[in-house]
Amino acid sequence: MAGNHTSRFSRSPILLLLSLAVKSLWYLQSGQHTGRITNQIFGGLIEMPSRRLEGLQALRFIAAAMVVVTHATLYTSERFRPMPLWPNGTRGVDIFFVISGFVIVWSSHNLIDKPYGWAAFLGKRINRIVPLYWFATSIKVLIMLATAGLALHSVLDTSLVINSLLFIPTRKLDGQIEPLLGVGWTLNFEMMFYAVFAISLITKRSYVQVCGMILLLLSSISVLRGENFPAWQFYFNNIVVEFLFGMLIAVYFEKERSVSRLLAWSSFALGFIWTLLSRNQLGLPRWLDCGVPAALIVFGTVALESEARRWVGKPLRFLGAASYAIYLFHPMFAPIGAILAARLHVQSITFSVTLCWIIGVSVGSAAHLIEPYINACWQAMIKSLLRYWPDTFHKRGV
Repeated sequence: MAGNHTSRFSRSPILLLLSLAVKSLWYLQSGQHTGRITNQIFGGLIEMPSRRLEGLQALRFIAAAMVVVTHATLYTSERFRPMPLWPNGTRGVDIFFVISGFVIVWSSHNLIDKPYGWAAFLGKRINRIVPLYWFATSIKVLIMLATAGLALHSVLDTSLVINSLLFIPTRKLDGQIEPLLGVGWTLNFEMMFYAVFAISLITKRSYVQVCGMILLLLSSISVLRGENFPAWQFYFNNIVVEFLFGMLIAVYFEKERSVSRLLAWSSFALGFIWTLLSRNQLGLPRWLDCGVPAALIVFGTVALESEARRWVGKPLRFLGAASYAIYLFHPMFAPIGAILAARLHVQSITFSVTLCWIIGVSVGSAAHLIEPYINACWQAMIKSLLRYWPDTFHKRGV
C-alpha cells in the first residue's frame, strides 16, 4: 500500500507541490512566522508584480482562438460533414508554453531571494491553475453522466477522474495519454514546469541554469522513448524546451535591452507566417517546427509592447484574461455548433465552424466571469485544510 502511494506521489507534480507547501507551513506553525508564510502563499504579503504586458495578454487570446478553430474543424467533421482539418491551430499550445516560461520569470523575480519564495510561488501557481481546472473537470463529469454515449473521445472512469484532478499522466482506453478533459494534457506539462522552477528557487542557483538543465535533460531522454511508452514517461518530450525559450526571452528583456522596430516586426511576422503555413514537410521535431516560431512571436510581441498598449482595448484585454477559461471549456460546448448546423440542415461548413468557435469562446468567457467565485470557494477549502493538516502530520509523527 505504501509502495503504491509513493509511486503515485512521485508521478504527480501537483502532489509534490502541495506536499512542499503544506509541510513548510506545518514546520513553522509554532513559530512567529507562520501567519506571514501562510499569507505569502494564500494571502499575498509577497506580491508578484503583475507588470502585465498588454501585447502578451492579446496574444493569449490569439493562441486560444487558434486552438478553438482547429477543434471547430474537428467537431464539424465529426458531427456535421467531413472536411479537412486545420492542424496548425494546435500550435497555439506552443505559444502558450513560451508565454508561460516568459511570465514565470517576469513575474517571480522578487521571490528569488526570499526564504520561502518557492512556497509563495507554488501557492500562487496552484491557486491560478487548479480551481478552474477542477471545476471544468467536474462539469465534464456531469455532462458525461447526463449524456451517456454522446461523448466521442472520453469514457467515464473513476481512476481517470482522480488521476486527472491530481495531474497524473494516464493512458486512456483509446491509447492517448491525457486526462478526462482532453486539453488538460498541457496542464500536466505546466505543473511539471512549476515544480522544476520551484526547485530552482530552493537551490538558490540560477533558475535559468537549473531549469534549463532539467528541461533539456527531459527533452534529450525523449529520443530514447519507445512508441508504446508507459504513462510516467509522458514528461520525456521535447516540447518542454519551449518553456526554456520563454525564460530566455524574459531574461533578455529583464536587462532592458532595446530592440529595433524592424527586428521586432520581422520576428513577429516571420513567427506567425511559419506558424500558420508550415506543414513540417521536413519532419522537424516539435520544439523546432512549432517552438521556434512561437518564440519569435513572443519575442516580437514583447518588443512591440509600446505599440500594443495603443491598440489593445478592453475587449481584447478581457478575452486575453479569459483565454485560460476558453481553452478549458470550449471542448465541452463548442460541438453544439456542429450539432445545431446539422439539425438546421445548413449547407455551409464555414457556418458550422464559425458557430462552434463562437460558442466555445462565449462559454469560456462566461466561465471567466464566474471564476472569482470559484476561486473564493477554493481559498476557503484550502484554508480549512491548512488548519487541519498540521495536526494530522503531528499525530502521525511526520
